[in-house]
Amino acid sequence: MHKRQIIVLGVILALMTSFSIVCADEETKISTLEVVGHAKIMAKPNTATLSFAVETSAKNAQEAVQENAKQTEMLLEVLRRTLAKEDRLNTSGYSVSPVYQKENRMRVAGYRVTNTVMVETKHFAGLGALIDEAANAGANRMGGLRFSHDREEELRAQAAVEAVHQGMRTAEKLAKAAGVTIKRMLKMSYSPRERIFPMAEARALQAPSPRTPIEIGEIPIDSSVTIVFEVN
Repeated sequence: MHKRQIIVLGVILALMTSFSIVCADEETKISTLEVVGHAKIMAKPNTATLSFAVETSAKNAQEAVQENAKQTEMLLEVLRRTLAKEDRLNTSGYSVSPVYQKENRMRVAGYRVTNTVMVETKHFAGLGALIDEAANAGANRMGGLRFSHDREEELRAQAAVEAVHQGMRTAEKLAKAAGVTIKRMLKMSYSPRERIFPMAEARALQAPSPRTPIEIGEIPIDSSVTIVFEVN
């Protein structure tokens, strides 16, 4: 066989092989429908978390540290006396940072010390009084007030189950509208995400009169699932 004939034969075989692969891919290709199911559960919170900070400033770091230690100890004494035994109290942050002159940003004018303590309580009735007592004890910053539920993971799983049902109902409606039928479920994904709360913060706390009011509402616990169906 001549060399040219061999080359032509090889090209023909390659084209036939490529054609077979394309046909096979077309035969295995399936039509799909992807939906996202979402559900939300409203729950009454049973835990409150908030932080108090004592911020002091002085011309030198030692004075700022000493004054901060004195005021923070006063705050801790008040919090220990106010909180219940099952409540939690711990230091969540401590920093010493230089304060620069406004006229010359290269020259240090003094030092600022911040000591932050975190409180976790289940006694909502005393939240207003807790904030007021902390303000009287020297806390000049309050932040991170948020409400949560200690069964949040379980409630989120319940919401995920409802999200599956909602997604399947949506898929059936879409399939009917498109004139196709759902054959089977191919894939389902669920990635629980922790809720993110906006952090409320108050600076230069002053104990108001009357007591600080705290209104407790319900918190949303939601879940989403993504489902892929084969349709025909």
